[in-house]
Amino acid sequence: MRLKERLGCKSWLIALASLLLLAVLEISISESAAHKPRQPPLRRPDSWGFADPVVLVGDDFVAARNSTSDVVGELPLILASTVASDQSPYAVVVMLGASDWLHGISTAKYVDNSKAMMLKLRRLHPTAKIVFVTPPPVDRALEPYRSALVSLTAEVDGVSVFDTWALFLGPDAVYKDTVKKFFGKGLSFSVLGHETFYRGISVHL
Repeated sequence: MRLKERLGCKSWLIALASLLLLAVLEISISESAAHKPRQPPLRRPDSWGFADPVVLVGDDFVAARNSTSDVVGELPLILASTVASDQSPYAVVVMLGASDWLHGISTAKYVDNSKAMMLKLRRLHPTAKIVFVTPPPVDRALEPYRSALVSLTAEVDGVSVFDTWALFLGPDAVYKDTVKKFFGKGLSFSVLGHETFYRGISVHL
């Protein structure tokens, strides 16, 4: 056999071997994919790593909002800007009251506004966790707002309260100057305050 013919035959055998190798590889890949275990479906989380959104509504401590009087009428718009129309949030966390105190809004008006928001949230998103947070003890003058909210949440079904006074001051929730370490300038947390608040709110979500 001439050299040219031998080379042509050899090239044909190499090509055939390559095709057979590709076929084997393709079968192996298909079988591997077929036997690959299916990923478990996403579940509704119970900790701070949510499949559904968590909406934060608050004053300077947690969000760029003001008093309950500012928020109560805007609540549907706030939710719509965060949650898709076909979606329900995992939780809605409302932390207002410090700005109410700062702007001279009475505790009675604070209670009325808070109750209106609770009922509205229950109607709009009945499956979501609704958590109202007492205004933090940045000043002892906020104690009446704290007490009013704790009493109110006990009256409204499907709404829980996160008492920041118990978190920062202990079970007796009595104001002490030592609480100042948890706060920065104005209505803001210090680094320690943020860390402590995060641990506390996680329990409620």
